[in-house]
Amino acid sequence: MERRFMPDIVEFQVRAYGAVCAATVDHAVDGVDATVETGGRSTAYLAADDLRRRASDLPHVEDGVTPVAGGATVGLAGGTTVAGSGPRRSGSTLGTDSRQLAAGDVEATVDVPPGTHTLTVALRAAGSQVTGATLYDTAGTAVEATAGPDGDTDRTVLTALDPDPGEWQIEADTAVPVEVQVTRLVADEVPDPRSTLGYAQRDYTVTPLAAFEALNSAADAPVEAVTAEELGSDTLLTDGRPAYDNLVLTHDHGVDEAALAGLAAYVEAGGNLVLTDSGVGLAADLGVAGLDRVGEGDVTRDELAAAAYPDPDQSHPLVAGRRTFDAMSSIERREPWRHPPLGYARNEVPMYTVTGGRLRTAGATVAAAVDNRARLATVPADSERVGVHLLGSLLPPATQRNLHPFGLRGQSLTRLGYLLLCNALGYRLSFSRNGERVTTLGSLVGTSESDDTDDGDDSTDNGDGDDTNGGGSGSTDTDTPNDSSGEGAGGGSGGGADGDGPGFGVAAGVAGLGGLGYLLSRRTGDSGSGGE
Repeated sequence: MERRFMPDIVEFQVRAYGAVCAATVDHAVDGVDATVETGGRSTAYLAADDLRRRASDLPHVEDGVTPVAGGATVGLAGGTTVAGSGPRRSGSTLGTDSRQLAAGDVEATVDVPPGTHTLTVALRAAGSQVTGATLYDTAGTAVEATAGPDGDTDRTVLTALDPDPGEWQIEADTAVPVEVQVTRLVADEVPDPRSTLGYAQRDYTVTPLAAFEALNSAADAPVEAVTAEELGSDTLLTDGRPAYDNLVLTHDHGVDEAALAGLAAYVEAGGNLVLTDSGVGLAADLGVAGLDRVGEGDVTRDELAAAAYPDPDQSHPLVAGRRTFDAMSSIERREPWRHPPLGYARNEVPMYTVTGGRLRTAGATVAAAVDNRARLATVPADSERVGVHLLGSLLPPATQRNLHPFGLRGQSLTRLGYLLLCNALGYRLSFSRNGERVTTLGSLVGTSESDDTDDGDDSTDNGDGDDTNGGGSGSTDTDTPNDSSGEGAGGGSGGGADGDGPGFGVAAGVAGLGGLGYLLSRRTGDSGSGGE
């Protein structure tokens, strides 16, 4: 295929490489550590292999061949070949064309061929702002525009996923001539990065449940996996009391009638149940006090631009300790996890909501809602912060539908995400740098708010923390534990998406030693842009 020079991509790669180098040097000498105080509270989480994502499952990865770092692949018989050298089970092409249009009211058409996976239209007017940029599909429906990188006001990007074939329309208004660049990614199934970008697929095996493995490595009480079959047995109860203080379901895989009965018995016995992501859908079937009015029609799965909990009730226990920001703050300030590391594109990020009225009339408290759709809520029991917690989006499985040549992460919790999880469990996560505690997230059940303080120097906090009581870590809320090597992991010797780097578990998630997103945001934050 013809190779085209794309200056925007090259510029981004150069900036990203420089940011990674600078931030890595900054943190190379730091010693980081994380501890999780549980107050003796144990936690169980529902295991499921259905959440695991493997590079070997991709249609463009050859049968019997596993991709490895560096672009080569190793056959199961021990031979080495180059990714893409043999027959493919999938094909994809990337085509780009550019045109110059005169100043004024810009109107142009774009032909979208059948099988288009992604359509991207970028408009650039040098030295001038592009206003009113709109992309209309074949039915005349407008597609949402996204801002250019780093506040680049003379560039607007419009993207459509799985666009209908036919003639689309572009409209905009500029005071100077505008360059319109149209990129069409056509793919049979999942796009092949080698035929599209020239990159070999890097290996990965990831699962969002690695977050609990990392939590277990730092906690002073057990954090253990249970199966769906065990939910329906007597595993959850011991002498009529909860065998685990907390039970977390991030999904509903394998949950049958017997498991639902076991969950109901667990809650009625005084267990603390946390439902996140597709697990929120189980609220319609539990039938426990406070959820008995919730029906299947009251639970909705939406696809959003980003996972966010806007304007949460600061008095609600789930968000206790979250710092507030002014109205100009980015949606990113309210995200519990970041979608690019998990393969999600804008406007396809999953969020599960429950009809707020149904919850409130049953005595539940809603921490965050949009259009009467509750995204964060708690059905309280007699004990403090014990009941059923609903978190609409926190630990979804990664998606493989989009291009991801450098692999995927199992989870990408932000500091806000860790705060929500710790508050739901009644845990307190403390982060130390070079032996000095600088950040604390969450609070123990039965402790007062005053216990949750940061001992660090606030002067080192660049204001990007979303949810500490004093900040001081200097990190943003983009950080993720590095869990993408092999089975994922928790603070041991895990690696990056290609399995060749160190994993730092929870400490990396809070300190920012595990994620490229952190490094990039730290760099822009240092330059005075506030980490946006």
